[in-house]
Amino acid sequence: MTTTPTIPDDSAPATIGYVRGLIEAAMRQRDKASQDASQPSNDSSASAPESKKTGDDGELSDTAKTRIINSELKAEAVKAGLMDLDFLKLIDRSKLRVTKDGVSGIESALADLKASKPSLFETASTSSASTAPKAGVAERFDATKATAAQIAERLAQLSGRRGV
Repeated sequence: MTTTPTIPDDSAPATIGYVRGLIEAAMRQRDKASQDASQPSNDSSASAPESKKTGDDGELSDTAKTRIINSELKAEAVKAGLMDLDFLKLIDRSKLRVTKDGVSGIESALADLKASKPSLFETASTSSASTAPKAGVAERFDATKATAAQIAERLAQLSGRRGV
């Protein structure tokens, strides 16, 4: 019997690896269900749990597709800088499709949301206290050719103090 990964609660952001694991597990279950359907069986109740995840034609159920789409969408939204995952309700999900490689249409759906409501996304912070390095090449300090005063000044610069 194959085991599927447990699904985290909605508060935890999903990762691409986790979602791909879900897709692969669902595909294995679909393949197993189609193999079981092609082989004659005397026990008619053997594949009842499989029918909940896959349909008669071996396709993923709507519930499984919805979970996969939601997980991928959460992961990509976090990467895109969406401030709150509650805003995912604003995304038009009609163009999102589950494929063998993941979910298609997420990037364009997030881009559409970002274009219509840019305030929902975090912007890069420019409030850093650090300063850019000075342009040009720094002059090398040669202690063998420096005077005692130059050495003392250099030590003060390196230690962050002035006038040692």
